[in-house]
Amino acid sequence: MQPMGFNQLQQETQFNTSSLNRLLKTLVEYDYVKKNTEGKYELGVKPFTLVYGNSAWHSLSYDIHKILENISMQFGVTAIFVVYLRAGCLVLDKVICPDNVAMRSVGDLSADYLYNPWGFLRLFSMSKESQHEWLDKPCTLEKEQYYAFADFIQQNGYADDQNMLDKNMRRLAVPIYDKNNRLTASIAVGSFVNLLDDEK
Repeated sequence: MQPMGFNQLQQETQFNTSSLNRLLKTLVEYDYVKKNTEGKYELGVKPFTLVYGNSAWHSLSYDIHKILENISMQFGVTAIFVVYLRAGCLVLDKVICPDNVAMRSVGDLSADYLYNPWGFLRLFSMSKESQHEWLDKPCTLEKEQYYAFADFIQQNGYADDQNMLDKNMRRLAVPIYDKNNRLTASIAVGSFVNLLDDEK
């Protein structure tokens, strides 16, 4: 599907203005459609997650799965691939390291940005106003500790919970940006602290 403006969509669909506005708002909200930088509508992430057999997406998924396998085998950690939707963080793929943490299941969709490093990446890519709204909710840590995570992300380019959320587990997440420098996904790893080898 080529990007289309509102007027072109209205001509193609023959929907009246208010109906098309409502429909597009819903499609954008659930990531079936997104508005690009030119103000035109194009396919969002959701159709690709539903139609896993799409050749371009399938190829990318295969490559990502291989990356997750390599990370898991080389470092002895569980690795997941997370995409960011309006509704939250969606786990699209996972490679479990036997005898280590299981982490999230494939298909899990969650907006618990305060409880994992891939959530930190999403939280601190939001506007300051949105960040404050999230941090005003009951949290596991103090606000200052979350802002320390934000500083760490800015200085190092990845998120690390430094086993502060669970003293027995450590998780890290590396962001993936699109061509417009928007956070779209991440690769995250997790391990029980006693199984980590910091020299690796």
